Amino acid sequence: MFRHRAFLIVAAATVLATGCSVGNQERKYRLFFGQTAQALAPGYSLPPESRYGPLWALVESSGWHTRDGSGRTKAEMWTSGDFNGDAKDDFVYILVANTDGERALYAFLSAGEGYEAERMTDGFGEHMGLATRSPGSYATAAARGVGIESPDNALSFEAVYQAIDFFQFEGAASSFVWNDGTQSFHRYWTSD
Repeated sequence: MFRHRAFLIVAAATVLATGCSVGNQERKYRLFFGQTAQALAPGYSLPPESRYGPLWALVESSGWHTRDGSGRTKAEMWTSGDFNGDAKDDFVYILVANTDGERALYAFLSAGEGYEAERMTDGFGEHMGLATRSPGSYATAAARGVGIESPDNALSFEAVYQAIDFFQFEGAASSFVWNDGTQSFHRYWTSD
């Protein structure tokens, strides 16, 4: 009985500590959106909190991919990292159109003294999530025999900088990888 109580106390303390950390991360993303991103994406807002469940704040499994570029747990509707290699934080959000509720994926990339917005994709109806992928070499879905095309039908891709993971939980996933040559993102499908 004593061990069971001690386990519950430790588990509750862990959840509360995670909640505090998540709360600080949430403020960072809300502050950036209000002060910078909202003006760069007119007509779009953050999704209502009711559209996202609490599981991302509690699950530490890497399968849920709820970490940003600094390795901190965060909500699935936003992430940050150095995506374009200038050693400054960039931010990515799933936003909702104020007119019809259509969702869009926006990246806000540091550019000199400010930020520039890039609309990455839109019109997705599924509950999607975002995370930050570490630099490295990765296999595409095509390498596993899945018939989803990536640029040049690549079987792998190299993320020189941190990359943006965009995924449906237990479903399709892709990574947006910055290409210095084209000064744009290339999308690689990593699962179907």
